[in-house]
Amino acid sequence: LKASVTAKDLAEVYTPTAAELALAFGTSRAEGARFGFLVLLKTFQRLGYFVLLGEVPQPILQHISSCLGVAPRPNDLLRYDESGTRRRHIPVTRKFLKVKPFDGQARTLVGAVVREAAQTKEDLADLINISIEELVRNRFELPGFTTLLKEARRGRSDVHRVFYRRVAQALGDGGRDHLDRILKVDDPAGRSPWNTIREFSG
Repeated sequence: LKASVTAKDLAEVYTPTAAELALAFGTSRAEGARFGFLVLLKTFQRLGYFVLLGEVPQPILQHISSCLGVAPRPNDLLRYDESGTRRRHIPVTRKFLKVKPFDGQARTLVGAVVREAAQTKEDLADLINISIEELVRNRFELPGFTTLLKEARRGRSDVHRVFYRRVAQALGDGGRDHLDRILKVDDPAGRSPWNTIREFSG
């Protein structure tokens, strides 16, 4: 979440709808809990994962609080983040948004998507972005970045190993030996035949 939020984003992204306000009032009787719920809901809609209220920029908090007509104190945010109320609000938010938690099924989906994409793409950022798009399309909550990074690296490595085996099998023993000789440094100057090939081809 950016610390600086435009008025347009506040109005279009972080303003609770009538249905969301009704859900907040139906979910919690305390105004602090209703405020926490709406912040949780609106930031999830923006990010695809749950954040702590203490991590949400002040302009967003102030805008949502003004929509509710409340003025929460800093301690209220901390209490909500550590409360059982927040834990109860998470499944309510998922149900309202029709989003599933990141689970084994989602991990399997990411693995399959990464391996398919790695057939033609090598950059980890591309693989991660494709994973995110597929998770969002299938209505899954997004996991932490580290999880996506590990899955991208694992899937790319699996695909590369298949490529390496295919190339090695196609070369045969003779071809592999020839490549080994090309890369071997015998020259007193520390050069290999590969250096010469690169100079002529460049």
